[in-house]
Amino acid sequence: MLNPFFTVIITLTDKLSYLFPFTLESLILQKGSASFEVIIVNGSKGKVSLHHLPLENVTILLSKSGNPASMLNQALKQAKGNYIHCLMPGEFYLSKKALAFATKIIHAHDFPDLMYTARMVRHSFGQPTVEMQPLLMVDLKQGRLVPSLQPFWLRREALIMLGGFNQSYEIQSGYDAICRFFLAPTLKKAFVRRLLTDYEYRMPPSKYVLQSCIETFWISLNHFGPTLHLFAWLAQNCLRLFRFSWKIVRASFWKRHVAY
Repeated sequence: MLNPFFTVIITLTDKLSYLFPFTLESLILQKGSASFEVIIVNGSKGKVSLHHLPLENVTILLSKSGNPASMLNQALKQAKGNYIHCLMPGEFYLSKKALAFATKIIHAHDFPDLMYTARMVRHSFGQPTVEMQPLLMVDLKQGRLVPSLQPFWLRREALIMLGGFNQSYEIQSGYDAICRFFLAPTLKKAFVRRLLTDYEYRMPPSKYVLQSCIETFWISLNHFGPTLHLFAWLAQNCLRLFRFSWKIVRASFWKRHVAY
């Protein structure tokens, strides 16, 4: 295999469909620099027109389910690439050579089963931070992984061997998949201290934050058991959820006060 062939999967959901242009523009810039196909699983309910996209080798699938993990599995069955890269609307490549650089890294590390990069983390009330260190098992036990799969490139055969994405988790199926990659001792992992992706931040609704925390708890418990790391995470996140809710309430009150 001279060059890894990427399958870029975009799960186009109803709620995030308006962010699709950010992702599409960065994909267009990758043309000519790397070998890739695009599979779009369309669950936008007609909000986005996908006719005459300025891209080659695009497959559009009508979503059979609103579950993001189910959408990913639907695309995985059609994927031809050696490596899978999953993007949600609003996520994008930072340069027009991002996939070309990912290709070089995969070659340099002798085609790992999982390749991942530094990760941008944007916050509701503060400046963004960059996580420049490789993931450790303790990070996974504590659920210290954002729901997005954008920093990860997954070898298709390995992902299929692990059973694809767990459809029991609507938000954190990516976290569950990464845990399974790390728990498989024979699978090779490679990390590079380089940012290749970013995303357009939108504050998630409180219901999303709560569900994400619940899924993170159950995934960690399922893979690692009732560890001290898990209960420390639970204590920290109960406090974080309270602060998150209080800031929303305070901001809402302040806006009403100013309006009057």
